Amino acid sequence: MLETYFTEAEQAQVLGRLWELLKKQAGKFNGIDSTSMSVERAQNIFESMLYTLEVAIGGGIERAALLQTDLTPLLEQGRQILMRRKKEARVEWKLMCQELPRVKNVFFLSTMNNLGIFFEQYDIYYGAHEIPCDIDYWPLCPVSEQLKGVSYIEQYLHQIQMENDFLNAFDNRVVNCLHRHYVPDAAEALFNLCDPVLTNAIGLAMLAQEIMGLNISPAEQELLYQLLCDRPIDELHVLVEEAALSVCQRCGLTSSEEQDYFARAAAGLPARIFEAVKHQDLSHLFLSFS
Repeated sequence: MLETYFTEAEQAQVLGRLWELLKKQAGKFNGIDSTSMSVERAQNIFESMLYTLEVAIGGGIERAALLQTDLTPLLEQGRQILMRRKKEARVEWKLMCQELPRVKNVFFLSTMNNLGIFFEQYDIYYGAHEIPCDIDYWPLCPVSEQLKGVSYIEQYLHQIQMENDFLNAFDNRVVNCLHRHYVPDAAEALFNLCDPVLTNAIGLAMLAQEIMGLNISPAEQELLYQLLCDRPIDELHVLVEEAALSVCQRCGLTSSEEQDYFARAAAGLPARIFEAVKHQDLSHLFLSFS
């Protein structure tokens, strides 16, 4: 943060003010007129302060405000922003939980439930940068590790909501059937629920077939092999990206953000296709099921 906004001389000036601010926060944390605490606790409060100040800066704080004598008002402004964003994220989480895909997977369902713990335990004052809940289910595209606290949760919810909208475009019975073929014990296995659905849908789209049934028959697997077997990797990337766009459109995901997201999610598929073609077998990639 400091390198972005200040010269070296200004950094030293602001660091001194941050130290004074840390002493004030340590005194408030202890609840007595004492700033004595462990190094680990002080470091945690300091990181919380920095994140909160970064949020305030992102909220439209002018650079000059950071050079004022007392950073306390800026810190409080950041906390107000975090409080608002926490409330808004909680509303988004509740709405998302009302429209979850009808799938049976313990990691997905427990994580959706555990997100509620975040809103109960998130400490805006002394742990604003932390994520106090267990997240065992990961989206198709990783959430940036640079994000902290409620910023991470906001992005996580946003990505999971796009994936849920994608899954909800299909019949849940078909999705569950595909999952059981993808992983025998799908209800207890840790995998992304969209991954096999997106892969099969892309395969059908490349064949210009209806995608909603998701099933790729052995005959269609052979047609896919004939379509893909002589393609260099760059052509496979084009085919997959075009098919991903087609899948999004057929699923009603029409925004550029949604389409870009699922194109990124499918970016690893061409390499998998290339390897499968070398072994002359696409059956483990584009799945056939009853």
